[in-house]
Amino acid sequence: MTDSDTLVIFDYPDESTFKTSDKRVTTLSAMTEKLGEKMIHGYSFSELENALNRHSFKVHENITPKIMDERYYSDHINSGMTAFPNVNILTGIKNV
Repeated sequence: MTDSDTLVIFDYPDESTFKTSDKRVTTLSAMTEKLGEKMIHGYSFSELENALNRHSFKVHENITPKIMDERYYSDHINSGMTAFPNVNILTGIKNV
């Protein structure tokens, strides 16, 4: 049981994860596998939205890599820091 104002926040690999040769993505995948958390599936937004809905949550915000870059890394353009191209952050809130 959860309160009506319960918020969940998590990051997830999107469906492009296993279709890219981006070095950062392949390195991340290798690192997580070494830690015992092999990345075996990338998720579409609609897939996660449906899963949340089945458990009485609704999507509050889906933060894509583009949004992360604009929101958090725009002041660091010359540093080379950017969001991972395949990792999104999703926040969901419990439906009343």
